[in-house]
Amino acid sequence: MIIKFTRIAAPVLMLTGILFSGCSKNDIEETTPTSLTITLKDESGNPVAGAPLSLSRSLDYNNPVVISTQTSGADGTVTFTSLDEKYYYSWLATKDCISNCSEINHTHIALTPNKANTVNQVLYRTGLLELTNTSSTNYSLSSPILSDPSTLGGHTSWSRYVKEGSYNIHCVPINTAGPAKDTLINIVCGGTTSLAF
Repeated sequence: MIIKFTRIAAPVLMLTGILFSGCSKNDIEETTPTSLTITLKDESGNPVAGAPLSLSRSLDYNNPVVISTQTSGADGTVTFTSLDEKYYYSWLATKDCISNCSEINHTHIALTPNKANTVNQVLYRTGLLELTNTSSTNYSLSSPILSDPSTLGGHTSWSRYVKEGSYNIHCVPINTAGPAKDTLINIVCGGTTSLAF
């Protein structure tokens, strides 16, 4: 048998070699889905199992929307997968009277894209504090449980979860003559403490 090569055969064979040799399995970059694993611990550092945790997201910290709720495993962890890193994420976890309610405004995070993000969250013994202004006078409130002095308008109420303990609340009338008031309050885990002035 006589095999004849034409001039066109060599370029075609060369081009085929370039096409198939230029891409190998090792050259394909695999991306890891963006995920978030939250480990819940109590104040002693022990994992908190069986705690429902709701994950919320927002574009600018405002008006977060709950997107998923899971229960922590025996090791205290909850993992959320396939998250969109353009959002900020926050969460709320509670079990009995321990929670991160008192820190809910400090748990917003931005995720690193294509990475398994991890974070530890301490759940504290908390109780509900309710403040009610029964007068028409506006008051400025300051206390260790407030990050900044707050204003409580006339005939309005305010509530938040606070870590268990004793705290002083300092009330000063705004634009009105009158004495300042100091009140010592006790927050009990799972209880409600009400203060009216």
